[in-house]
Amino acid sequence: MSQTIYIKIKKAVLLLLQANLVLLLSSCGKTAYNVAPTIEKIVVGGSFSTPPQTDIVMVVDDTGSMFQAYPAIKDQFPQFLSTLDVLGFNYHATIIPMTTYMKVTQAVGSVYDVNSSTFKPSYPGDTGAGSGMLPASIFRTPINYNAYVNQTQMSSSLNGMEPTLQNIAAMLATGFVDTGFFRSSAMPILIFLGNGNDTSGINYGFRSPDNNTVADEEISGTPLCQPTAADPIKGGSTTCGSQATSLSYYESLFSQMLPSLKVYAVVANTVSRSCLGGNASTKVGTRYQALASYFGGRVLDLCSAGGPGATSGGMIGAVLKDMSSYLQAQKQLFQINYLILKPNEVPSQVTRLVGGNSTNTQVIPTDSTQPLYWTYAGQITNQNTVQLPDPSGKMIQMNPASGNAIQFHVNVGGVLPTTADTFNVQETPPGSTNSVSN
Repeated sequence: MSQTIYIKIKKAVLLLLQANLVLLLSSCGKTAYNVAPTIEKIVVGGSFSTPPQTDIVMVVDDTGSMFQAYPAIKDQFPQFLSTLDVLGFNYHATIIPMTTYMKVTQAVGSVYDVNSSTFKPSYPGDTGAGSGMLPASIFRTPINYNAYVNQTQMSSSLNGMEPTLQNIAAMLATGFVDTGFFRSSAMPILIFLGNGNDTSGINYGFRSPDNNTVADEEISGTPLCQPTAADPIKGGSTTCGSQATSLSYYESLFSQMLPSLKVYAVVANTVSRSCLGGNASTKVGTRYQALASYFGGRVLDLCSAGGPGATSGGMIGAVLKDMSSYLQAQKQLFQINYLILKPNEVPSQVTRLVGGNSTNTQVIPTDSTQPLYWTYAGQITNQNTVQLPDPSGKMIQMNPASGNAIQFHVNVGGVLPTTADTFNVQETPPGSTNSVSN
């Protein structure tokens, strides 16, 4: 290379460096150099937050009039639970008979249970080591659960009686001991599936002139029961009308046992001999319906589920599909106190996708005078992240978790986000800081 060419190249390089230096110096005191924030979508009920917890007990008619539905329940119950996994529920689920006491030995746990081979953390940093997991001896997946009510368990000695609520009370007291099934941080749900009506605590008498055995309320002149401390249903009487007092007793008892209980009653709404394709006559399940109403649940007519002419499989499939939709709607009842983020992340903006809908968004402010606002909580330890109202309106604190979090607050007129919502969180990457030139 000639000396002339070398000198020209050297001068060109020096001029380029000088130009860059001039641009850099001319920007001093005028331009801020900020770290670009990152965007991360945090799905409530997904891998970056605590999913809503629910403990589901399906109570299946074992009096003999429902046996046609047993194969369909066994076939479709696993599909129902797999749907709950997709919907993002941290659930426990099992099946028990209506009128026969039993000890629970199996329960299905969700993918959020550490026993699952496809374990999914409920929130960043969740190891599954905390409370709320089923014992390994109890845990089953939807596929290997086999504790279904079957024809060998049908009761034939009740003479038309159906003491379901009495049996459920006994099972809630002692039948779930050492199972870890019911969690104080979960919403319990009882699903009553049958074509009869509960008879727990009801006095029956012989009515003339039609020679029928009926509830004492239906016999002229029968006084209503006056409960006492010794006998909170009948007050020691064997002839008083106890339908109302017995139902009130079990409503109160279940409220104490399971404060945030929901009841889903899938029962006959009319008297029929064609329900489920059998010959047994159905009874209107008025007491199950009343229980569902009291606990703010849902009532579904078993005999019309699936449409006219539906098989037992079609009916059960329609029932479980409806139940999935019902549970999805329940997500709006779980209110979020804290949202767990990844470690060390400091958020700068939180955008709420109402109901998970990307076309219905709300940037939640940090202004504490607004109806809804958020603050950065930093590291929290074993803090309840969700709250759920019980039938009286009292808030039950649920879903304890630990981690890096933001906290939601409300003033008058404000409403907390729910687990039906999703969130876009704008944040500064860990270890990065904003800098401004002088």
